[in-house]
Amino acid sequence: MKGGEYVYKVVKVETISTGKRLSNLLEEKGLTQEKFAGMIGKNGVSVQSVSAWVNDKAKIRKNTLIQIAEILDVDVDYLLCKSITPRANISKAEFSNVQNEDELVEQLQSIKEFEKLREYLEIIGFKIEDVFGSPQETGDSVQFQFIESGKIYTVEEQLTEPSEMKKVIIYPDLSTQEIADSDYYTLLDSIKKYILFQLNSIKK
Repeated sequence: MKGGEYVYKVVKVETISTGKRLSNLLEEKGLTQEKFAGMIGKNGVSVQSVSAWVNDKAKIRKNTLIQIAEILDVDVDYLLCKSITPRANISKAEFSNVQNEDELVEQLQSIKEFEKLREYLEIIGFKIEDVFGSPQETGDSVQFQFIESGKIYTVEEQLTEPSEMKKVIIYPDLSTQEIADSDYYTLLDSIKKYILFQLNSIKK
């Protein structure tokens, strides 16, 4: 098997927020809301304030956020959902096929654009499934994550044979069509033609 390509598939999407991260951190460190409230500032804060924070019903002031980050031993960016890891010095995963930062940015942008399209199409009754080829014997899958619009996307990198990479469109009437994984424009054109055909049928 020669000439394999790396393909990327979103395997998990998790909604995050400052409140959720704060709640998880308190649980991890065995802190009740009452105990945590007493640790903030000179005189502590009310339990009601902490409850509002963990339920995302109130924003945390900048100075208070810095104190919370120090108490919980995490970066402020982690609490603000701008980073994946609690501490910036934790090493990031390395990806075998990413040669430079520009290439990674381009790949992630493609993933985000397609996932937005997939999400929209599912609302109007379409479904798109990925059909992956057999992985190379030495090509174990690797996962990495990125944050976009309050969500953590877990993406899987997998080595496959280009000829075996496909997407299957499942139309609202349950008919199907296979296209090459890389042929984004054929995908859009096929869906457009289907919608126009259905609209014309209704008009008749």
